[in-house]
Formats: sequence, structure tokens, C-alpha cells
Amino acid sequence: MDVPLYFVSAIYVPHDSYLCFYCPLYLFINYVDLQAEILALQLDSAAKEKAAQEKAAKEEAEEEAEANKKRHLNAVFIGHVDAGKSTIGGQILFLSGQVDDRQIQKYEKEAKDKSRESWYMAYIMDTNEEERAKGKTVEVGRAHFETKNTRFTLLDAPGHKSYVPNMISGASQADIGVLVISARKGEFETGFENGGQTREHVQLAKTLGVSKLVVVVNKMDDPTVNWSKERYVLTSNILIPANVDILISFHHPLLCRYDKIEQKMVPFLKSSRYNTKKDVIFLPISGLMGVNMDKRMDRNVCPWYSGPSFFEVLDSIEVPPRDNGPFRMPIIDKFKDMGTVVMGKVESGSIKEGDSLIIMPNKDPVKVVAIYCDEDKVKRAGPGENLRVRITGIEDEDILSGFVLSSTVKPVPAVTEFVAQLQIIGLPEKAVLTAGYKAILHIHAAVEECEIMELISQIDMETREPMKGKVRFVKNGAGVVCRIQVTNSICVEKFSDFPQLGRFTLRTEAGTLLGTTMMLSPASWVFSPSSSSSVVFSRPQRLPLVRSAVDGRNEIVPPAQSQIPNKVLSLCLFIVLLVNKVHSLLKLLVEVTESVSVLKTAAKTRKVAAEEILAAFSAIEKAKVDPSPFLETLGGSESPGRTWMLIFTAEKKLKKGRYFPLTAVQRFDAAGKRIENGVYLGPLGALTFEGKFSWKNRILAFIFEQIRIKIGPLDPIKIGLGKKDAEEEPSNKDPFFIWFYVDEEIAVARGRSGGTAFWCRCRRIAS
Repeated sequence: MDVPLYFVSAIYVPHDSYLCFYCPLYLFINYVDLQAEILALQLDSAAKEKAAQEKAAKEEAEEEAEANKKRHLNAVFIGHVDAGKSTIGGQILFLSGQVDDRQIQKYEKEAKDKSRESWYMAYIMDTNEEERAKGKTVEVGRAHFETKNTRFTLLDAPGHKSYVPNMISGASQADIGVLVISARKGEFETGFENGGQTREHVQLAKTLGVSKLVVVVNKMDDPTVNWSKERYVLTSNILIPANVDILISFHHPLLCRYDKIEQKMVPFLKSSRYNTKKDVIFLPISGLMGVNMDKRMDRNVCPWYSGPSFFEVLDSIEVPPRDNGPFRMPIIDKFKDMGTVVMGKVESGSIKEGDSLIIMPNKDPVKVVAIYCDEDKVKRAGPGENLRVRITGIEDEDILSGFVLSSTVKPVPAVTEFVAQLQIIGLPEKAVLTAGYKAILHIHAAVEECEIMELISQIDMETREPMKGKVRFVKNGAGVVCRIQVTNSICVEKFSDFPQLGRFTLRTEAGTLLGTTMMLSPASWVFSPSSSSSVVFSRPQRLPLVRSAVDGRNEIVPPAQSQIPNKVLSLCLFIVLLVNKVHSLLKLLVEVTESVSVLKTAAKTRKVAAEEILAAFSAIEKAKVDPSPFLETLGGSESPGRTWMLIFTAEKKLKKGRYFPLTAVQRFDAAGKRIENGVYLGPLGALTFEGKFSWKNRILAFIFEQIRIKIGPLDPIKIGLGKKDAEEEPSNKDPFFIWFYVDEEIAVARGRSGGTAFWCRCRRIAS
């Protein structure tokens, strides 16, 4: 920049005159200041440019490191209890350097003190005292290890039939499965025969999307098997070395055992829809001794096996296809750690720090603060990774297992009802499946109670096409299209669009596996006269509007134009549904009338069985009788109101109940909105609570303001309990009753604690 040596400077002075003069010194000072400012700007610009270059280089290095990162697989260990899953898991961690010798010595001592010397390797995976004491895995164990080319997340699933729901949770997160089978005499048969968990675990794994299976035959070093070449076989009273090649009519007993297991498993795996040539690998190991695990075993140990080691097999398995669609991460657990942290496996898409996401089905917006993968903090992560994600915008108590961390652009659908194709593979003998069947639904990390509302059509298992004709029930081995309703909203996808969130299983509390494979498209509209659900009509043509099946909106939408029936069909359908509705209402009315009669008899005689009363409670609660006349019937139209005597009380969920042993009455004054609750002991005295109540719909909320105690002939003692503002009415935060039935003789209600009771009308007992 060229600056003249002299310049004219005009300085404003108060006397409205300009002073013009030459000032070389002033020019020099300003010139120096200007050059300093220019230099400072140049340095600042260079520093910013350097910082930007360093940041770009760092991000590029991170991206390169991410690209060069080992591939990742989730492996779930499944199989019958005591097959050695936890022991193998512990041995893997030891051989891969995740556990040192000092920890192993500690576990050996602990196991020896409990007289369980062979369990010490399992202690690495089974960390809580209950698991170590029983020798049975309860929760899904989780650990990480690496082979030459792959990072693994190891999921140790429980093998006992009591913990199958936990096994389902582990298998739903897996890419590959490791089926552990015990070669010990009697143990394979126990796990494989009916009632054993080997079969059920295989079927569940396939249903849950585990397409690759490594079958490890464990405990090959057991004395009942013994793969040592020095083993001798006694035949015809002559000792013959097992390694001597003799033409006799028997095989080496080890080969017999291994071959027997393989020959029994292969047909079963095929029937479970596994491709045994491409997707299944068999190999023998000893989990306790670590033989044929990290490296191939010596031919002196097992002359007949020359295949790869367990680690080599795991390293050679192909990574299943990953979905790069919208972000989806089912939440398996949550906790507080400098904020809210959620855990889960990324099923689709990618995530990075700073992302704005949404937690479904509650639609809570959150922001990603930090991401942890295999205990390491990372900037971003892709599909297949098991992550811990720290988020803001929500508290951990507002998150449940089964919620899904989802992208905001295309969030995961949340529904309470959907149509699905179901395959029945585990019903008990002579049992059938009908509408109304209740079970537990397991889908990704969610567990919900559900009910099969309608059987739509049966599936031909050969052609996989729906069969014509009405279906009333199906038996074991059949396939059926059905409509399923769940208690709370769950996150699901159509199987054809997103298999990972479209697979699910149904199980009863007894452990019966129902099994399932796919969701149906929402374009499949079904009209069934046998359906007990209501159908909404809103257009002049009376075209039925039915609930969309897993379309992401869970709302009422019309069918496609090509599927709209003609007017005659619509009218016929309307008449049929109307008749069904009237029939259902009449049936419900009869049930309520019969139930009320049972309760009135119980009030008079106190001889009706508790089971009958509980059944009457259930029928009355389900009926949801119109509550509009309840308050006047309960409390009368004038003070002092009406008095009711407590007859029978039942526990929460109507599990059991009994006749109330004391004389307990309640007075309700509808005009004055007052309540009085008393227990009377005849000449001994009485205890009475008095207060006010409010009424909304069928809920009566109340607060007590004073207690009146009367002992014998003495005057009553009154004790104040403190009063709310006179204008403030009781709310649902206060004690309340939910009234299900009230007439001139009896009343039925449920309290805040969940217990149900009924009263009969009586004259007021004088104080």
C-alpha cells in the first residue's frame, strides 16, 4: 500500500473554521499504526487458515481411520443350559488378551472355594453372584474382542428355558449365531430332544434374522468322548488301538459321537430354513482347555480333523448387508452418566455428534452429545455398531427398553395394531390358535402384551399364498395372516421395507413358541364379518374406513380406489357388522345382568364363592356401563345422602379376594359433595373419617378433613387433618374410586391401589 509522505489533514475546531496544514510527524505515526494493523490482520488470517487446515486434516484422518477400521460383527452364543457358552466366552476373552493371568488366578481361586473348579472361565462372563452361585447365565452377557480382521461384540445368551425372553433380546442384536452343543454323553440328547433349548434357540435365532450359524461341538475332551489318539476300544475281548486301520464293522467312537451329532443336527437345521451348505459350519472344540479356538489343534490331539480353528471360522464369515437408510437404533438399556445415556445396536443409517434425533414412539426430540463404541469415544458410527449414546433433551426415566432412537426426517412408525403373517411352530399337542389368543410379543428390544384380534386367512405352506375360505382356528405347523393388537404403542416396520424391525416372536408365559416372519403391506385391506372390532363409516356411500397396518401413521385411512366395494357389497357389509355389534351388545348386557345378580346374592347370603365374585367383577369392568346416573344413585339428590356397606374386597388384577370381616360403611352426599367413611364396632365404639369429594365421569376423588373417634359411651373425639383451600376440589392426585356399576342395591368400584370392591345399600348407622 503506497502512502504519500505528506497529506492535508483537516481538523474540526469549535470556532467553525478549518485548519489545514502539513504534518509529516502525524503522517508517520499513522503510517506505523496502519502497518501494525495490517500485519495483525495478516497473522490472524494465517492462524485461522492454519487452524482450518489442521481441523480438516484431523477430520480427514478420522475418516481414513474409520474407513480402515476393522469390520464389526455381533455374535450371539446360544444353546442348551450347561453346554459351555459362558466358558467359551471367557476363554475367547482370555485368548484375545482381554483378561490377564492375574484375573484368571482370581477366578480359579473363587471357583475352587465354591467347589466349582471347572466354572472359573465362565466367571469372566457371568459377573453377578446369582449367576456364579447357580452356574446359570441369567442376563445377556456382553463383551468385546478382536481377531485379525474383525471386531466382535460377544453376546452370551442364557440357556435355561426360564430366561428365553433374555435370549431373544440377545439374538435380536446379533449378526451371526454360535450354537454351542455339548458332546458329553447324555447332554446333547437332553438339549436336542423335546423340552431342550437347542431346538427352540435355533428356531428363535432364524426367526430373529440370524442367518449364519457356527455349530461348535464342545467338551470333546470329556472322558465320555475323549479325542486322544491313545484311546483304546474294547471289542470281542481284544484291545485294539484306536489309530490302527483294521477292516472291522465299527467306527472310532469319537467319530461316531461327532458324526451322530452332525447327522441329527443337519436335518433339523434344514427344517429351520438354514442352508447347511452355505450358512452353517461345524467344528469340534474344548472351551475349557481352549483347544481349536485361537489356533488349529495338533493332529496328535484329533487326527481326523484338519479344518480351521474357531477364530479362523469367525474371521471368514461374511458381514451381512448393512442398511444405510434412515437412522434406527432400538434402545436396549439406559442409565445416567453425566446426562442420559442409551445403549443399542444401530440397525440402519449412521450417527454423529451434534445430530438432532427423535425417540419414538413418544416423539421426544433429543440431541447427540457423545458417542461411545467398544468403550472408545468416536465422532460417528454406522450400521451394525453397538453404541452408547449420550443425549440431551430427555430424562432416563422417560425412556423404556424397546424405544427407538430415530432420524427426524423419516421416523420409525409407531402403532398399536398391525397385520402380520404368522407361522405356528410350537403349540402344545392338540392345542389350536384362535382369535382372542393372548401372548407376549418380542420385537427388537421391545416386549409387550398382545392379543390376536382376528384370523384373516390361512397360508398354504407350500405356495406361501393365502387360502380361500373362512378360518376359525389353526393348528401347529400352519401359517396364518392375522391382526394383532398390543397394549402400548410399539415401533415396527413392514418386513418388506425393513426386515430388522419387521421380525417378531410370540410366546406364552408357559414358554410356547408361536414364531413369526413378516409384516404385510398396508395395501392389504381385509373385511371380515367375524371381526369383533368396530368399523368406522364416514362417507355418504358408507365406505368402510379401516386401520392402516404398520404404515407409520397408526390412523384411520381409506382403502385404495381399486379396492372400494360396490354399493350393494357395502350395504351388505354394513348390515352384517351392525348385526354383529347388536349381538355383542346383547351378549354383554346378559353378562352384566348375570354378574349383578351374583353380587346381590353375595350381599344377602355371603355364601357365594370368591371365584364367582371375581368373575363378576371382571365382566362388569369390561362392560363399561354408562356412568351418567351413578352419582345421583350413589349419593341421592338431598342431604344427608345415602349409606353403603362394604361387602367384598379383591386384590389388584382380581387375583384373589374375600368378604370384608368388619362392619364398614360409606356415606355419599351428592348434594353437599361430602363423604363419610366409618368402621363400627357396636358398643365398643366407632372410627369415622369425614371429608369432601369431587366427581368427574366415573371417578370420585376425595380428601378427609377430620377423624371422629368414639369409645363406648364417651363423647366422640374429633381430630382435624388439615384442610385444603375451601375452593380447591379433590383431584386424581388424592385418593379416588373408579365406579363401574351403581344401582339402587349394589355398587362396584376400584380404588387407587388397584383393588376392586362392592357395596350394598343400607340404612344409615347412627353415630
